[in-house]
Amino acid sequence: MERRTALLVTVVFAIGMFGGIIIGSIRTKSQHIKTEYFIELKHETVLIEDTEGNIITCPFNDISKALLRDNL
Repeated sequence: MERRTALLVTVVFAIGMFGGIIIGSIRTKSQHIKTEYFIELKHETVLIEDTEGNIITCPFNDISKALLRDNL
C-alpha cells in the first residue's frame, strides 16, 4: 500500500509540474503603454509634466481640463 501511495503522489506531482511548465510557457503578447504624463500631487495643486519636459500646474479639481487643454 505504501508503494502505491508513493507512486500516486509522485505521478500527481509530476503531472502538476509539467502542467505548470506548459501553462507557463504559453504567453500572450504583452502590450507596451507609452507614458505621456508624469503627475505629482502636492497639497492643493498638481504638477503635470509631459515627456518633453513641459510642466503644467493646476488645481487638484482641474486635472482633466488641463490635460484636455494640453492635448488640443
